[in-house]
Amino acid sequence: MSTHARIGYHNPTTNKIHSVYLQNDGGDAGEILKEYYNNPPRIMELLSFGNMSVLHKNIHPCTLEHSFKNREEGICLFYGRDRGEENQNASITSRWDDPQEYNYLYKNGAWHVRANDKKTWRKF
Repeated sequence: MSTHARIGYHNPTTNKIHSVYLQNDGGDAGEILKEYYNNPPRIMELLSFGNMSVLHKNIHPCTLEHSFKNREEGICLFYGRDRGEENQNASITSRWDDPQEYNYLYKNGAWHVRANDKKTWRKF
């Protein structure tokens, strides 16, 4: 069974939240985000590919053969790039919307997490 998550970045210049949906392993996403996606340019690069099935430490594949069905180990799987689905872009909103089981938001230089059954964000 999948553990769904939402991953977002608060842009302090525009005061908007850019976020994407993550289908699998949302409960484990925090450690990957903290270790491999820990600065705004890297986070925005990740979010630029839109909604994803799997989060990994690498965004870009090394081979042209990488696809949703022929996945390269350690590479994120995106619905748009890797499965050819349309309308998978990141959401850009003024507030957090579409909460999932786990919610991750990078704001003020740090990652924060909130389970869907909680009302407050916790820095981690």
